[in-house]
Amino acid sequence: ENFFSQNRLEMISSSREQYRKELIGCGLIQQHQRSEGNPDLNVNSENVGVLRFVICAALYPNVAKITTTSKGGKQFMNISTEIDEVFIHPGSINFNTSEIKKEGWLVYSQKQYTTRLYMYDTTVVTPLSLSLTAKQFTYDYDLSLLVLDDWMRFKTTPEVFTLIKMLRKDLDGMLKLMFENPANPDLVKEQLIVVEAIKNLLAWERPTDTVSIFS
Repeated sequence: ENFFSQNRLEMISSSREQYRKELIGCGLIQQHQRSEGNPDLNVNSENVGVLRFVICAALYPNVAKITTTSKGGKQFMNISTEIDEVFIHPGSINFNTSEIKKEGWLVYSQKQYTTRLYMYDTTVVTPLSLSLTAKQFTYDYDLSLLVLDDWMRFKTTPEVFTLIKMLRKDLDGMLKLMFENPANPDLVKEQLIVVEAIKNLLAWERPTDTVSIFS
């Protein structure tokens, strides 16, 4: 059920170990952190917002939009990528869950056509995660719309657009420092404050919440 077979769990374990070795190889895991289960490597393991953001960044641009239409007194969910109509696979835990609401967003690992064009390994993500991940990032001041990669649109204020633009700039700068000199990224106090601010915003925003920095 939901694809959690023994083979899938073994594949996840193998991928996890491979990923750990890659982080060690590029210097992002230091010598004193290399032991299996080191708590320093899991400080955000219970921050669902951060996990959503990481998954969003890893799977981007595999994004789908959820909308709902009414016909004959009934509501129908429609899901589409930028170019295709797609469906959540019936075996997915997201096929029938409260995480999916009338309007929202998903990322997925792959699409495959069987009886329909199904998405696999879907995760519900938030506008903030998409805003911090998208390649193109603009604002339509006439319509008060944040526009991501020419097709994702979110109603918000110019102040929120400015805030996210600043967070993106600081986040990109910190990642650049870390990859150029992973052993000593030399993050200053102000940059660490930005990291905490992003983590707190991601933790606060929920896909099923009505309260958000986006309208």
